[in-house]
Amino acid sequence: MTVTTLLFVVFALFVGGLTKGVLGIGLPVVSMPLMALVMGVRPAVALLTVPLLATNVFQAFEAGSPWSAVRRFWPAMVTLAGGIAVGTLLIAVVDRDTLYLIVGTALIAVALQLSLNSSVRIPARAEPWLGALAGATGGVLGGMSAMFGPPLAVFLVGLKMGKDEFVAA
Repeated sequence: MTVTTLLFVVFALFVGGLTKGVLGIGLPVVSMPLMALVMGVRPAVALLTVPLLATNVFQAFEAGSPWSAVRRFWPAMVTLAGGIAVGTLLIAVVDRDTLYLIVGTALIAVALQLSLNSSVRIPARAEPWLGALAGATGGVLGGMSAMFGPPLAVFLVGLKMGKDEFVAA
């Protein structure tokens, strides 16, 4: 890795971290595309794993007790783990162009959904199975791109949670 690449990666992580600090989400959505420009998707995913895990764990505990979120969202967490395994296998076998197409399409779809239909409300009875679907989708996408958040953010926005509860979840 050249010094220029390293400096750009540090810049990408800084901008992503700043976004996450302000909004509570956004580290991989901002950092991943920037890092992929200079190092490709696979190394960027590997490099983002530790900062993403560390910031999410810190954020969950900083927002209060994460255990209420675990009790409420366990279906999403279980399918997220399974989706990560599938996504991690896919990143190893899917060619680069197809990987870019999948990740780009998913991000565009989520951005369109959030901007065009932010008034979606998820009823309590649908929360477990929609959470499981969001977790699985986020896991597969995250395993391939380190961007777990977009499907989960759409789900959580639909629950109309308060800011602290949203950040903890």
